[in-house]
Amino acid sequence: MVEWSEIKKKALEFWSEYKRFKIGLVGLGLLVVLVIIAILPSFIFDPETYTDWNDYPEWDLNPKLAPPEWINYFSTEKYTPPTRIDPYEIKELWEDYAEALIKTNNITDPQMIDTIKKEFQKSFKDRGYIYYFRYEYKWDIPSTDLIIILENVTTDIRLTLSIIRPEEVIDGIKTSIVLDEALTLNIPKTTERIVIHLRYNEELLDTIEKEILAKYEDPQIYHDALEKNILTAKITNPIKLLFYKVGPGMLYGRTGPLHGLYKYIISIEAANATLKEPPKLYLRVPGSCYGLLGTDIRGRDILVGIMWGTRTALLIGIVYSVTVVAIGLIYGVVSAYMGGIVDEIMQRINEVLYAIPLLPFLILFSYTLREVYGTISVWHIIGILIIFAWTGLAIVVRSMALQIKEQPFVEAARAVGASGTRIVFKHILPQLMPYAFASMA
Repeated sequence: MVEWSEIKKKALEFWSEYKRFKIGLVGLGLLVVLVIIAILPSFIFDPETYTDWNDYPEWDLNPKLAPPEWINYFSTEKYTPPTRIDPYEIKELWEDYAEALIKTNNITDPQMIDTIKKEFQKSFKDRGYIYYFRYEYKWDIPSTDLIIILENVTTDIRLTLSIIRPEEVIDGIKTSIVLDEALTLNIPKTTERIVIHLRYNEELLDTIEKEILAKYEDPQIYHDALEKNILTAKITNPIKLLFYKVGPGMLYGRTGPLHGLYKYIISIEAANATLKEPPKLYLRVPGSCYGLLGTDIRGRDILVGIMWGTRTALLIGIVYSVTVVAIGLIYGVVSAYMGGIVDEIMQRINEVLYAIPLLPFLILFSYTLREVYGTISVWHIIGILIIFAWTGLAIVVRSMALQIKEQPFVEAARAVGASGTRIVFKHILPQLMPYAFASMA
């Protein structure tokens, strides 16, 4: 039975020999880093980001083709970061109706105020709710979307959005433009989360056109836009217009960003039933930058993709390197030990494979597999790489094995009648293992 001290001694000897190969130490360090990166996603990311990489629902809430958030440290123009906006206040509809009546008619009598509230509560209780949001905008490149997210909608509802822009100087007067009922939507009852993107909403763009562009845009620019039919949500982004100052050139963002406090008021009214509890509702500003590495054209987090992809890449790398080193090691040692005609034949085979250009063959083989099977897996690629990649290692191993087989301990093994297989695997291969592991790393 092998003693622990003997195992430890051999391991230390192996490590001492391994350290001589600097490239092996670099490879080992990279391997450790890759293993850590491959393990981390299981603890910090939702597993569905891997299993549903193409259809993960949260990607839909991200900006598309966005740069990383740290770009703001180097860019003179600041990008809008992703932001979730929760309501700072929720009221029942009857409260808002009563307060509006009291304020409009300047009613101050406490008894009358109490009577009005009771009457509205009696008539409109559980009919709906009003959500109030605040958003402080202080960036230069606005978000391309604004998203309304609803959960727990227990009955058919009617949703209305009103927007209050920050104060700005218009014709020498400080003015805050109010887009009252800028958007109205009928939403059916559902148990699923409802995601409403305003990026392509024609009604919102029509409201902005009537209340802002028609009044404050340069008449020539506005007339040309109407003639060219570019005032459609597929061409003109209504969300970007919300964050621009009014004035000539606003349609093309020439007026610059309008910084300040934006207010969003969303009312929800039940169509044919009552709402005992307010549905969960919040806003999402996807922004114009995202995360550490940004997003792709589908809004997928590039950092998440790289970290999940590291696991696959590591698996491929380990399978590939272990297989290539094992084949090259055994092939080179056997060729060197056998010598003679066997060595000549094995080296000619090696040279033929070594001379074949890998990339064109890989492209041709990939195309053939795609035509035959309709798809190609990473295992096909690994197989092709393995077929051609071991040849260089085999040449180096053969030259080293030629020297080792002339050593006295190998001659002694032959003298006592050791078989060729025993000499190869017991005496020659162990001498090459440090180099093999360095090559593998």
